[in-house]
Amino acid sequence: MKGSLSVDVLGRLAVLKFLRAELHHQFSQVLEQCRMMIKSLDGLRQQAAMAQRERVASYQVRKKITIRKTGQDLFQILREIEKETLARMRRSLFGEVDNSAYQLFLNPLVFSEDGQG
Repeated sequence: MKGSLSVDVLGRLAVLKFLRAELHHQFSQVLEQCRMMIKSLDGLRQQAAMAQRERVASYQVRKKITIRKTGQDLFQILREIEKETLARMRRSLFGEVDNSAYQLFLNPLVFSEDGQG
């Protein structure tokens, strides 16, 4: 029983780690697509290319804010899943257990880069 609970916590940590990495990966992918679009505009419409470069530069500057807000959205989604499904399923599988291992998952800063809001 205790080992199964550990596997559950480890699984949740793995999901969090994946989602945190995926946040950064997806941001990089979008940024690369923007750069490729700008390259395709070079030579065709100079003003349009310049405007797009400025937008992409602004996007890069706001990276931390974008990732923080997306992380907050992900946190809310995970909390809803926990409340609506996982908590009941965990109780049916493990009974009433000590929730101290799950306190980590209640921290809204879990998706922040530096542990600060």
